Amino acid sequence: MSSIEAFRCNLRLAVEASAVEVATTAKMEHRYKQRESQLMKAVRIKPDEPSMEKHVYLDGNVVPYAVFIHEGIKPHDIFPNRRKALRWADGNKFLFAKRVRFPGWDPDPFIYDAFESNQETIMNIFDRYTERALREVEDAITSRRITG
Repeated sequence: MSSIEAFRCNLRLAVEASAVEVATTAKMEHRYKQRESQLMKAVRIKPDEPSMEKHVYLDGNVVPYAVFIHEGIKPHDIFPNRRKALRWADGNKFLFAKRVRFPGWDPDPFIYDAFESNQETIMNIFDRYTERALREVEDAITSRRITG
């Protein structure tokens, strides 16, 4: 393995480990109260194969409301789509309304917060993989001297 390949391989591993660290922290440290841990399932890592990038993102196909929790929602009115009134259960009776005022949600940017809180950990990960790459290059040079 050439020295450039050793650095690329270790850099790719450092990016992967950093993305996993951010995603894990994001799954555990959001403010939203979960009943079935669905929000945790929405935090995903998207690899960009040709490049060395990884994206930690919220998969709206898994949990459609995940982005709204992360970015927040302004207060707004909710109207019925196909019926004349909205209906919901309150205990053992149904309530009806032509519109309802949704109070909104404050943003909970837990992915951004996870990235910020892991800055030191990410730096340590890159330091560890850089040192590993240097050792691999040094070992390759040493073995060439011995065999060459």
